Amino acid sequence: MLGVCAVAAAWLARVAARAQAADADARGPAGRHARLVHVAARAGWGTRGFGSCAALRPAHPIRRARRLWGIRRLRGCLALWAWGNGGEAKGLAVRLAKAKRAPRASRRSVVVRAVVGVAVACALGLAAYCGFGGGFAGLGGAGREPAGAGQAVDWRSLEDVPAYAGEPFVEVEGNQPGFSEEERARASRAFEEYAPLDHLGRATGAFACVGLETMPTRERGDISDVHPSGWHSSRYDWVDGESLYNRCHLIAHSLSAEDANERNLVTGTRYLNTQGMLPFEERIAGYIDATGNHVLMRVTPVYDGDDLVARGVHMEAWSVEDAGAGICFNVYAYNVQPGVAIDYATGDNWADGTVGDAGAEAGGAGSGASGEGDAFDAAGHAYVLNANTRRVHLPECPSVAEANPSNLQGWDGTVEEAEALGYEPCGRCNP
Repeated sequence: MLGVCAVAAAWLARVAARAQAADADARGPAGRHARLVHVAARAGWGTRGFGSCAALRPAHPIRRARRLWGIRRLRGCLALWAWGNGGEAKGLAVRLAKAKRAPRASRRSVVVRAVVGVAVACALGLAAYCGFGGGFAGLGGAGREPAGAGQAVDWRSLEDVPAYAGEPFVEVEGNQPGFSEEERARASRAFEEYAPLDHLGRATGAFACVGLETMPTRERGDISDVHPSGWHSSRYDWVDGESLYNRCHLIAHSLSAEDANERNLVTGTRYLNTQGMLPFEERIAGYIDATGNHVLMRVTPVYDGDDLVARGVHMEAWSVEDAGAGICFNVYAYNVQPGVAIDYATGDNWADGTVGDAGAEAGGAGSGASGEGDAFDAAGHAYVLNANTRRVHLPECPSVAEANPSNLQGWDGTVEEAEALGYEPCGRCNP
């Protein structure tokens, strides 16, 4: 930025110096000589004997005398011509008057050049300011680092995010996704882009247009060999499945068929995974299954400085074919776990004493609980209720196979009766 301003200042100084020189030439003998020669040429007189402007520039005394003599001789000839052509004397006066105004036109052109130079310098400065990070980097707004920049995104400031108050997510920017027109234009076909890990090994974002062609056609693979930044094997009795941390997909496996892709996995709490992200992922999957349409989505982990664990995840989605009528949201999901305090810089964690048993184990193998529990037989029921996500599923729904069996229970009533109890139909199987 400073370099651009210095170059602009030097350029303006050069323009000013040239302007002064041009003004001095226009006012001096050379300038007067040029104007008189111009008038003589317009009047039909030859100008060979009067010399050229270039020849009059040197300041040598003899040349100066010749220059002054040439100007005087030209004036005398013009006067004789005007006396002998009285009918055109008025025209000559007009031409001389126009010639006298020539320096003013020159000054106006210099002013215009200076103004243009200032405008160019300002434009260059603004471009440098925006290009080198002077603009704000934000969630769903201008200045966002592109998905492939390899840097963790800070949503303006984490101070702009309301503190967690018991809800797993909060709507931001009026719940309207911040996709640009260029990004929406790219959604004419399905694609997936995963930003590279940054210098701390953190996943930094995913951008995709998902549809039937990106959804899985086989069972989910093993991802246990991937250890996202800040990963710890911590277990608490009161956490669903007992494991505090999950390997959370930025773009869900159900939408992308991505398994052990380290660019698509972050260290997220069980609460973030099932309460903050899963409801939106199921909405998108159900919409695609029902319509065959596409959904443009961007998921960005939000870190605070060099923290290894994200403070939350920013999710944006917009249905393409119906211009957002089916799917349209912009939310921030909190990476928290009730009853557990988390050091986001390292991933260390401990029971905060507000929930569960203070004797829970963190960082080790835990208390020996089974974790996943006994298998659940869904085939013997008309529907399946997930007490954790508050969803009603068909027995063959993929979400049933992916859920913790301890959260599932059979339901032989109607969907309407389950809705009366506070459950919602699953968006994937549409019971």
